Amino acid sequence: MSSIYDALKRLQAQREGSSQDMPYSEKTQKASPAWMKVVVVLICVVCGAILVLIFQNRNPYKDIVLTKVDSGKTIFLNSLQKDNEPSDINVLLNEADINRRSGNLHRAIGLYYRVLEISPEYIDAYIKLGGLYFDIKEYDKALSIYKKALIYSTDDARVLNNIGGILLAKGNLDTAVNYFERASRISDSYVEPVYNMACAYARKGDKIGAINALEKAFEMYPDARTWARQDPDFEGLKGDESFDSIVEGSPIKEER
Repeated sequence: MSSIYDALKRLQAQREGSSQDMPYSEKTQKASPAWMKVVVVLICVVCGAILVLIFQNRNPYKDIVLTKVDSGKTIFLNSLQKDNEPSDINVLLNEADINRRSGNLHRAIGLYYRVLEISPEYIDAYIKLGGLYFDIKEYDKALSIYKKALIYSTDDARVLNNIGGILLAKGNLDTAVNYFERASRISDSYVEPVYNMACAYARKGDKIGAINALEKAFEMYPDARTWARQDPDFEGLKGDESFDSIVEGSPIKEER
């Protein structure tokens, strides 16, 4: 029994001696592995935060949040703005209009889309962009733009009239008339849909409908007679006594 006990004591003494001979760094690693792991994790977190800050400072885009108050509601709009690009909607629209007039249509289209990216409910941008597409006879694109506008404003007479104008240009006369009627009901002082309705009726061969709509349009805006004199939609009515009378501003003779 004593020999086994002596052997165990010698073995324990050998272990303690080897521990004392171990380098300090190795003893520390074995003695306290938990706090070392915490230090490593903290270092990694700090380095990661520094890298994120560096990346944000070098990124050419900035996150912006725009606030628009509309009908008592506050709408938050997230967007990406380039450092050297204006963010004011009026500035963008003005620049787009200038490019449109100068014939730089691609730039103008990009700027209109930029306005809608900043403020998707800005109806004037839809109207201008759709009008540009209409002018270059991209009717399907114009129609798509105006239908998106209706998501934000279902009763905008200008948008409804412009949709009717596209359908009129594409030859969808009955549907065009429906849109013109809707627009004129919303705004009883808006002459364009009434005049356009006359154009649609004339192309359909509905003389009475065309004359009645023209008379109403001329009452609202007498200078619309100039439009009718030059409008190819009324070629089929030229020479007709009733049409010629109202276009020239003369009263229509009552038929007996």
